[in-house]
Amino acid sequence: MLLWLKTIWILIGLAYSIDSWTNVPPKILSNLGLNKHLPTNHPLSIIKQCIVNYFYKTYKTSRGEVYRRDEIDSTHYPVFHQLDAVRLVTKDKLFERDPGLEIFERDWSSNLYNSNQNQVLTSSKCMDQTKQSCHTLEAIKLIEHDLKGVLAGLPPPPQYSQCINDLSFWLLPDVQVNEGFAPNDFYDLVRNVAGDVVEQTSLIDQFNHLKKNRTSVYFSIIYRHMERTLTQKEVNDVHKLIAEASVKTFKVEIC
Repeated sequence: MLLWLKTIWILIGLAYSIDSWTNVPPKILSNLGLNKHLPTNHPLSIIKQCIVNYFYKTYKTSRGEVYRRDEIDSTHYPVFHQLDAVRLVTKDKLFERDPGLEIFERDWSSNLYNSNQNQVLTSSKCMDQTKQSCHTLEAIKLIEHDLKGVLAGLPPPPQYSQCINDLSFWLLPDVQVNEGFAPNDFYDLVRNVAGDVVEQTSLIDQFNHLKKNRTSVYFSIIYRHMERTLTQKEVNDVHKLIAEASVKTFKVEIC
């Protein structure tokens, strides 16, 4: 529950003062308190309970919801459930392929398993072992249920048409990408304005004009609704709101 009281936010029963450092967007706030890892029959709750039962009190483990500004595509969402789990595997038990080089749906996915060796292994003289780790409950669920195999046996879900609109603008003088303007800030703005009707946002190109000392950026925004086909007018209306919000937030000049 979120209440706006002048310069104070009331979030889940706690009061927080708002200042110039406050940057929590509405999209993140809308997910507060959902606690999807707690309902008894939710997939995340099931795997969480399995972990709790296995480790019990012998080992210390922690988990929680994480809110992060991130890219907009099929493998990123601003809310996920954090878990730090580690398993040591001897070399003779590893398969021929490196478990850290996993490809899911034809794309590198950083939230699946990754294998490496670190200082902890060196200090413990376990150099013949590899650390296999993962960082999200969602990643464990994807592999445990062989999501790709399950989906292959089901009728394909309806794919409503995409609408692709481009947006380019000039940044303020002396401002460059990652030096005064962060693409993740723009992705966050798109999420707040358009919600989940945006399927993907990509920074396609950037151009530095030496004489004007200005940089222009070019984004491609893919719109797709999960339940129906969007009209071009609907997309244009949302796209216009994104452009207006960009001008207001980043003081840019639309090309």
